[in-house]
Amino acid sequence: RPELHTFLIAARLKRVVDWLERGVPVEGMEALLAAVGRLADRLDQLLALFTHLARMGYGVWVGGNVTNSVLITGDNNQVVVADRGLLAGLFQTLPDPQQHQAETIRRIALYRRALILYCESLPYVSLPGARSKRPPLSTLYVRRWVQRKPEEEEGPAPPSRQAGAEGEPRDEVKGLSPERMPTAEATRCHRHLVLLGEPGAGKSTWLHHTVQRVAEGQGEKVGVVEPLLPVLVRLGPLSRERGGFPERLRKVLENELGLSPPEDFFERWPAAAGAKGWLLACDGLDEIGDLETRQRVARWLEGLAEGPHRVLVTARPAGYAAAALDEGQFATFELESFTPEEARTFARRWFGVFLPPQEAEAKADGLLQAVRDRRLRGLLSNPLLLTVMTVIYYHREGALPRCRKDLYEMFVKVLWGEAERRGVKAALERAVHDAQRAADLMSLTIPLLETVALAAHRERTTDEGALAKATVPLLQEEMGLGCRIAWQVARVWLQVMGRWSGVLVARGSGYEFLHPIFREFLAARALAEAHGGDPDGLWAELKPHLLEDGWAQVIPLALAQLQDATPLLERLLEADGEDEARRRPLFLAAAAMAEGAVAEDGVRRRVVDGLEHLARTRDLWEWRRASASDALAALSRMEGDPYAARRLLALAHDESINVGARVSAAEALGRLGRADEAAPILLTLARDESVDARARVSAPAALTRARASTLSSRARGRRMGAASS
Repeated sequence: RPELHTFLIAARLKRVVDWLERGVPVEGMEALLAAVGRLADRLDQLLALFTHLARMGYGVWVGGNVTNSVLITGDNNQVVVADRGLLAGLFQTLPDPQQHQAETIRRIALYRRALILYCESLPYVSLPGARSKRPPLSTLYVRRWVQRKPEEEEGPAPPSRQAGAEGEPRDEVKGLSPERMPTAEATRCHRHLVLLGEPGAGKSTWLHHTVQRVAEGQGEKVGVVEPLLPVLVRLGPLSRERGGFPERLRKVLENELGLSPPEDFFERWPAAAGAKGWLLACDGLDEIGDLETRQRVARWLEGLAEGPHRVLVTARPAGYAAAALDEGQFATFELESFTPEEARTFARRWFGVFLPPQEAEAKADGLLQAVRDRRLRGLLSNPLLLTVMTVIYYHREGALPRCRKDLYEMFVKVLWGEAERRGVKAALERAVHDAQRAADLMSLTIPLLETVALAAHRERTTDEGALAKATVPLLQEEMGLGCRIAWQVARVWLQVMGRWSGVLVARGSGYEFLHPIFREFLAARALAEAHGGDPDGLWAELKPHLLEDGWAQVIPLALAQLQDATPLLERLLEADGEDEARRRPLFLAAAAMAEGAVAEDGVRRRVVDGLEHLARTRDLWEWRRASASDALAALSRMEGDPYAARRLLALAHDESINVGARVSAAEALGRLGRADEAAPILLTLARDESVDARARVSAPAALTRARASTLSSRARGRRMGAASS
């Protein structure tokens, strides 16, 4: 078409520019030039236009500088347009839907790549910073199992197995009851689901793994068969943004992935990607501190579930009940703990990233032996604690502490030691321009981290200003700084720690701890150190939070730091009557004992007796009240407490209580390392035809789990003995 010849286009543009330079008004040019100015940095469309012209037979060359655009056409005509470089932008005002679609697809591809990398490098599977040796999630992931909440209606039976469900042999899943199934099966059978689990149980890991597989186009392996565009939504940061759900999500993605999706990405991207909708993988509903905001976000998720999207949600049980999602839309599952063999598989894979296969095998066996020797067997069932123990065992040449709080403390020290080796002190010196001040800050690192953790937990904030303000009094007292200088130093210290410490991580304009449990642990240490010799002061600090789900980890960890927790445990037992339904003060006392809190025998027995009473008088499964299952689970964590073991044995033998409670009590006894006492009871129940059929089926499975640690320990002993011989 001759009218599209580049010479004619350029000549007409030159005429327009000449008119403008002489001050002659040109209708519509102001709007056109404004559009050109906005698009001037997008030269790819200009290049695409000239490529198209070249394919039509024109010889085209484009050059120029910030002052002029230069075109030389195939017929050797040259036109210099003094338009200050706006010609390139002018071509972008030409409508080109095909080019816009190509740009959208390119952005989606970049987004998928960034999402896969983000999920693959789950932050606490290794020491941050050693990126060349960071164990990838795809290498470490161990298939998980879930249990359906029994009070819900049962979903559709699992379909016939198809090859490809990750790590799931056909014979292992055949005939599964709806109550227990692999995570992939639960995702396949239920469009929207909630996954509950205790801190460190692997909820986020499962969500990262699911999102990664879907982003890679392997959704069928994790139970997502239909084409969906995945997005990982961290609900805590989302709740702190402003605007509607899409606008908040866009800001979270900018902070998390370093990308800037267009404003209409939530509506346009799924169709452009050939997807039916979004797979909204929403992590940490309980991390939304304000209950009203948590409930509002829950209603948003219910609304999104009514559209073309699928919604997966994770939460801790304690923080979920007050903002539970509609049971008619969402199936609720609980994530099962690691079995001893699953723990060994994880450890072997983790060590295998750093060591040859035989050494990795021996190292994993050594870790599990050390755990058993220190009576830490119960901690193996928690993936986060297992990761912590694996890191410590690898970096501290086999050294392991004897309780969870000491594990956290040692892990923080390992992370800080790694930061020191990577040069955090030099980074501080450069930031504060003072070697002595940097040295003082280095010596105050742990107290400062504890102060930041307590402020972040109290105020549920990640804001740099709020966290820096909390550290100012400590800097004034310990370093003798004035208020203004302390404020400046606090902000600089936060910025350096966010990049170097491994414990505190910069995310967008705020700071978060590597995992919520480390924030809770450091906050508990801050409280215990501030009120260690003053039970009244510590009680005044803790009492307002006894019934708050967000403090369910901090209070037991704080009591475990005390030289004598007897006065605080007694006050918890006194306060227990104020919460008849959920009995949270009693469970806080039990959790403190499981964490290693030191107390008089009489008080410890009162706690155990309270749990035993619940196990005898409550239904095995209850949703709005503390259940017998909750009480038995609390007793099963009291490793090394002979009185708790005796009461579990008595429950397992008691024919007057619910048979399901007897099975659970015997299994809990096995978790305490007394499988030989649990086995006869479970075998008797399995063979008794007068017992409920479901209990007869569950008893052998409970026996297998109860004896798994003993059997795997003997097998490891045989392997190690054969190797040494």
